[in-house]
Amino acid sequence: MRGVGQQTSRTRGRMTTGKCGRCGLVNWPGESVCKRCGSPLASAGVYDPPTSFRRRPNGSDRKSFWSNHLNVLGLAVPICWLLVLVRDAIGAEVGGLLGWGMLLFGLGTAIVGGFWLLITMFRSGLLWGILGFLFPVVSLLFLLVHWGDARRPFLTNLCGALIAGAGFVLTGGEVRG
Repeated sequence: MRGVGQQTSRTRGRMTTGKCGRCGLVNWPGESVCKRCGSPLASAGVYDPPTSFRRRPNGSDRKSFWSNHLNVLGLAVPICWLLVLVRDAIGAEVGGLLGWGMLLFGLGTAIVGGFWLLITMFRSGLLWGILGFLFPVVSLLFLLVHWGDARRPFLTNLCGALIAGAGFVLTGGEVRG
């Protein structure tokens, strides 16, 4: 049983909220007296912000980087296909150069996404990785079973393929060496 003025605490001994022992009101972090009855709390405590406001530990900022990466690719796809729609207005010469650039960038992005998916499959299990390497159709099954892990690599692969497709159309469909 809690005595008068004791506070609830979180891990590592950091005081976060003060529950009044007299009336039971949970006071705001850092308060020294109860707002309802005025009885003193044990100590003001240290404010422990919610986890959404905390700075992420080293290494977890990569998640936001990859989210931003997918946002940029997601914006690039409609822009590339918009260029396909206006290819007559930009001219054949410029359209061909843009098409080759988009084709190469899209293929590179799709290859990176494919390898990333394969690495994700190996991280999930050796059998998934070997089967995914030998039989690419297994990647679709892995995508359905492990959507949370495979979502970003798959979307990177898909965006790359869409950009490469737009580049192919912009080159006039004639890819010759």
